Amino acid sequence: MKSSIIREDAFLQTMVLTVEPQLKKRKTILWAKRKSGQRIRCERYLADAPRGAVLISHGFTDSAAKYTEIIWYFLQEGYHVYLPEHCGHGHSYRLTDDLSLVHIDRYERYLEDFLAVARMAQKDMDILSAITPDINEGQNRKHLSIYAHSMGGGIAAAAAARTPSLFRSIILSSPMIRPLTGPVPYHLAETITAAQCSLGKQTDYVPGQHPYDGWEDFASGAAVSRPRFDYYQAIKASHPLLQTSAASCGWLRAAMKLSRELMTHSWKEAGLPMLIFQAEQDSFVSSGAQTEFARLRNRKNPGSTTLQKLPCTKHELYNSSDPVLAVYWREIFDFLNG
Repeated sequence: MKSSIIREDAFLQTMVLTVEPQLKKRKTILWAKRKSGQRIRCERYLADAPRGAVLISHGFTDSAAKYTEIIWYFLQEGYHVYLPEHCGHGHSYRLTDDLSLVHIDRYERYLEDFLAVARMAQKDMDILSAITPDINEGQNRKHLSIYAHSMGGGIAAAAAARTPSLFRSIILSSPMIRPLTGPVPYHLAETITAAQCSLGKQTDYVPGQHPYDGWEDFASGAAVSRPRFDYYQAIKASHPLLQTSAASCGWLRAAMKLSRELMTHSWKEAGLPMLIFQAEQDSFVSSGAQTEFARLRNRKNPGSTTLQKLPCTKHELYNSSDPVLAVYWREIFDFLNG
């Protein structure tokens, strides 16, 4: 890895004075048009002397603004970045007027949107390569890798299994192969959610979840690094479009159906190299499902999937402490550059 990790003791200063101004110069907003005028907002950042590009698939209730540090590392290593905001998130189209609620009617919508952005990015890279050839020119146009977190990991894994020819490799960070359902057993939650949706309650809040009400709780959250957590919380608090905070019954139903596709079909497409990072303490997604998904892929194609569990971590691995991040990012770039 060419650049060093941004230190926690100087995190805010470095982000505001160095990272944000530099990224602003490299940022372009692209729009992928979908059906009925629905549009997906995609941020593009261009690297110097690029070796390829990374398509980021963000997590549940996230936005592009949460991935600023991640974008910085990819650019420093020589990768263009494309970062779409999924339906119901950030500035992209929504299926509900409630800005706190993440709602989706069917999980296939996420996959179709993601693949549309991937095709747009590939066309864009073809144009860029004609102007400034990259250092990997001649690799059959397979320059596009995926970095995906949580919900975005489930989306990316299923989408790439449907159209593997678009991608070169996949990195899944705490992927949502199966969501956790708190104190309610998964199969019972699945039955309850299906019943609620059948009664027309798709846009109701999942029981126990609520509209955005300000600063989130660090202790019960998904991050280990307090400076990284606070940085995004301040941004989120000042931007209403970023204040998604809860799932609809329809979203949970769709997430469970996505899990079924991942565990019954997606693992069978094991040709693409895949690196999966697993958090030691994850209260949002199932570690067991991640392990089983990796096992199934390696049974189909031995050595196709590497599963790495990181100690002293929570769900948002990219918001870990400095020593953990040094290992995390070194492993990512060894995988991408290998």
